[in-house]
Amino acid sequence: ISIIMENDYRVGDIVNIGGFCGKVSEIGIRTTKVEDIDGNVKIFYNSGVNGVINMTSRLSSVRMDIKLDAKHSFDHVEKEFKKFFERVSNKYPQIKGDCNYLGVQETTPSFNVFRIVIPCNEIDRAPLRRALTKEFSEFCKEEDITKL
Repeated sequence: ISIIMENDYRVGDIVNIGGFCGKVSEIGIRTTKVEDIDGNVKIFYNSGVNGVINMTSRLSSVRMDIKLDAKHSFDHVEKEFKKFFERVSNKYPQIKGDCNYLGVQETTPSFNVFRIVIPCNEIDRAPLRRALTKEFSEFCKEEDITKL
């Protein structure tokens, strides 16, 4: 009853309970049912539920570490990311705010790894990541950027 009264999560929320992540499908007096992305349903006894992470209560994000040929200057890459962000911000309504270029994560003589973060709702995170990965590959081909 305290789970229902305290409103820590509701049916439809994406939660992580004890390492099991999924969508709350049912909240009863004694149990809560959570369904993962593969359709597996785990039943939790409400009396034992603690340490719940409700990933629906705040925005999540798609974090992408992108490996590019070192021949591209940092300034050039930053300008290209801005173009990419404009392109995807207009195309994907799942993006909830400004796309961010966080900078260089790793540098070697042959490649550099750049990090971008794109805000979204948790329920959209996995499909949006797949769409953005494909979109960035197409963008690289169009802009003659060597992605590794």
